[in-house]
Amino acid sequence: MDMQHLRDLYQGTNRRSGTFNFTPLTRIDKLDDITLVNARLSYRFDYRPLRLSDSEVFLAVNNIFNQDYEYAKGYPMPGTTFFAGFSMKFK
Repeated sequence: MDMQHLRDLYQGTNRRSGTFNFTPLTRIDKLDDITLVNARLSYRFDYRPLRLSDSEVFLAVNNIFNQDYEYAKGYPMPGTTFFAGFSMKFK
């Protein structure tokens, strides 16, 4: 499980992109504070008949509390999202 809290975050990528088009950030560029909670449950296993070693099945939930947030104004990020999957490693 993990939690991420971001505050005093500003939108804008021109300073990170390496371009020379610098515009000053203003309060209009300031984003709301963000608190996200995610969880992941996994099980690692070996199964010799199929020569599987250190394989894994997992279930994950991102943005558990369905926080409304965006990293750039006008581009909302997804709400609660569920993932399931597996990885198989053969020897």
